[in-house]
Amino acid sequence: MDYFLLNDYMLSIVVASIAALIGVSIIMKIDYIDKNKNKVRITSFVAGLVICFAYLNTYFIGAMTPIKLLLIVSIILFCSFAVYSAISTICYKEVTFQRLLIGSIIFALCISLVNYIDLRKIMIENNLDMNLLLFISANILLLGNAIATFRFIRQLRKIEKIHIKWIVYGSVAIGLAFASIRYTLFSSITLFSNFDLFNNHDVEIYDWLYFNNTLLPLTINIFGLVFLELFSSFISELYSEKQKELIYKNKNQYEALFENQAIAIFSVDDKGEINKVNEATKEMTGFHPEELKEYSSFSELIDEHQRIEFLSFLKIAFNGDSQMFETKLLTKLKKYIDVQITLVPNFLDEELTHINVFVKDITEIAEAREKIHHMAYHDSLTLLPNRRFFVEELNRRITFSTAFSQMAVCFLDLDRFKLVNDILGHQIGDQLLQVLADRFRSLVDKDVVISRLGGDEFTFLFQDISDHEDFQKQLEDILLQIQTPFLLGNQNQEFYITGSIGIALYPEDSRVGEDLMKFADAAMYSAKEKGKNMYEFYHNYLKEKNPKQLSLEADVRKAVKEKQFEIFYQPQIGYANGKMFGVEALLRWNHPKEGLIKPEDFIAIVEDSELIIELGEWVLSESSKQVKSWQEQGCENLYLSVNVSIKQFFHHNFIGKIKEIFEETGYNLERLDLEITESLAIKDVEYAKDIFDKLRHLGISISMDDFGTGYSSLNHLKNFSIDRLKIDGSLVRDIEHDEKARTIIDTIIVMARNLKLLSLAEQVETVEQEAYLKSIGCNEVQGYLYSEPLTGDDMGEFLANNYNASLLNRVDVS
Repeated sequence: MDYFLLNDYMLSIVVASIAALIGVSIIMKIDYIDKNKNKVRITSFVAGLVICFAYLNTYFIGAMTPIKLLLIVSIILFCSFAVYSAISTICYKEVTFQRLLIGSIIFALCISLVNYIDLRKIMIENNLDMNLLLFISANILLLGNAIATFRFIRQLRKIEKIHIKWIVYGSVAIGLAFASIRYTLFSSITLFSNFDLFNNHDVEIYDWLYFNNTLLPLTINIFGLVFLELFSSFISELYSEKQKELIYKNKNQYEALFENQAIAIFSVDDKGEINKVNEATKEMTGFHPEELKEYSSFSELIDEHQRIEFLSFLKIAFNGDSQMFETKLLTKLKKYIDVQITLVPNFLDEELTHINVFVKDITEIAEAREKIHHMAYHDSLTLLPNRRFFVEELNRRITFSTAFSQMAVCFLDLDRFKLVNDILGHQIGDQLLQVLADRFRSLVDKDVVISRLGGDEFTFLFQDISDHEDFQKQLEDILLQIQTPFLLGNQNQEFYITGSIGIALYPEDSRVGEDLMKFADAAMYSAKEKGKNMYEFYHNYLKEKNPKQLSLEADVRKAVKEKQFEIFYQPQIGYANGKMFGVEALLRWNHPKEGLIKPEDFIAIVEDSELIIELGEWVLSESSKQVKSWQEQGCENLYLSVNVSIKQFFHHNFIGKIKEIFEETGYNLERLDLEITESLAIKDVEYAKDIFDKLRHLGISISMDDFGTGYSSLNHLKNFSIDRLKIDGSLVRDIEHDEKARTIIDTIIVMARNLKLLSLAEQVETVEQEAYLKSIGCNEVQGYLYSEPLTGDDMGEFLANNYNASLLNRVDVS
């Protein structure tokens, strides 16, 4: 009797081939990483269910006893585990033969188990015996099928682009092999029984030759196995050839790129030793490759002061992270050049082979940067350090001072210097300042910092004044140098001038740099009031304080309470269309006796009295109400710009107060611009960055006020979320007669443009200044050329007449 039809076998081959094609396609797409392992487990469980149902579908029919249910669950779990083991073995990037063999055995056991369960049922029902040797041989063949299949799929996964026909051919071979296994195993119990595996048990071909269908699956199985093995070898050989071609091609490309790069490249090993360099290295450093062998490692070419930093970057690169930094590199001439270094680790099979050190010569960039830095920190006329340098150095020395430190901040202002400019002209006045700067340099010790704040004001920072007699002698020498006659220009006549000095002592007068400068400035004015040509200590000044100053200090609290302050507005104009885009709110004190007092004469007093926060909030509230009313009258896009004081900015509820004020007034924050001075921003950089970000989040734009007056570090600009740089009027005033002032303004505008910031020039007073600023790309202007600061009523009239008009090149605007 026949147990199977031959058609059943053929159909099972087709089904197995289709299943193999689906399985191979899925495994080809699996990315076997940790985050995908749960997906692989689910896929394995589904595949385990399919295998059990395909082979043991009759077990799912009929009464389900607890033992039977437990058996089915156990088989499903084992099949799922076998599939998971197969997928992981195939998908691992690197796999040992032992791992391949174990994975194949587990999968083969899974297939053999489900077939044996089915065999066992037939054996019992038909009282059949098993041919053990044939059964073992079939299982060995099954193991070979599993190994060959795993190797085949692994080879396919290594090839990026594989033609679908190879996948189809391989899937058919897998189908042939695994479909035949079932019938080969069945032949172990039917070969010598009265059962035929298929019909036509023995088919005679010749008298001496016949065909036995029982051994047909075994033959096809062997064919499938041989095909898979040969196919894997073919794919492996094809892949190897392509890999060799790719490696050869990549090597040639790499060599060409390495040698023809415009920048120098050093190839170093994991010990930092130089293995190879390109031609650009010789051009940059002057070293021939053989000359570099004198250096045990690349780090020896790095400036010794930066070598430790370089080694730390190199260590990070050895761990697989690229690094970029700037340093100095030694040349054959024993000179150091400024370079930018990029460390790029190179790996082969996840192992670090070497590091390419890309070296770019940035000498010109460094020199330009140094020039800009020098311009930012030095006075263009006298070449002395400027206010920014002095303030930072003062704060630095205070930070690193000890309990025994004694320092002095001195403010010097020339007496009647205005007469020099008025009588002899500004050119002679500039020459006097230059000569005086040279005298100061030659007079004081090297550790004394001298700076020019601007105009005829100089500052001195004495590091150690423990010898008070020596310190006072140096002060007297400074005054004598000023009194020494000057011969300037073509003048044959000697010219005499004097100076007044104010001194604040650290820590006696204050431990805060800003206060020391303020106190020294106050003492200097006291010296002028006492007759000039002398020096005055702040502690002496306090004893004889200016009565008018005391009077103003007494009046300021009353002024805040009685609202004696008034807000003026000055228009701001854009160069793009020549029209007015905003107004700056400017505070004035309408004193009942002294009349209109400008901010520079009372803001310091207000700040000292702690009333500045209340006053600043009042300005924000009143100015926003006023501008909102103008917006509602037709100036809907008008911006309001308001200055923020240092105490207001560093108040713990600064952001909260702004929200509260503008929720009350209903003013649109997207039409508000807050002006922050450079010195304020760098007082606490991290705090300032946080506040700036919060302001920007509210929609408020930020302008850095008084830019170019010598306070901040250019390095901070890239970190601050600002919208505009306001070029200080002291620079704008010098446009027409000072080339260095023009250079600084040019630099600021170019820098603003590169940082995607707007630039606004203050205190524009002449058509020539306007024309020059426009020619160099300044975005916005304000100043007396367009309008003096106006009261609210006057500005309302000004807006009615000029809001939509072009104000550029118009002097008579009303």
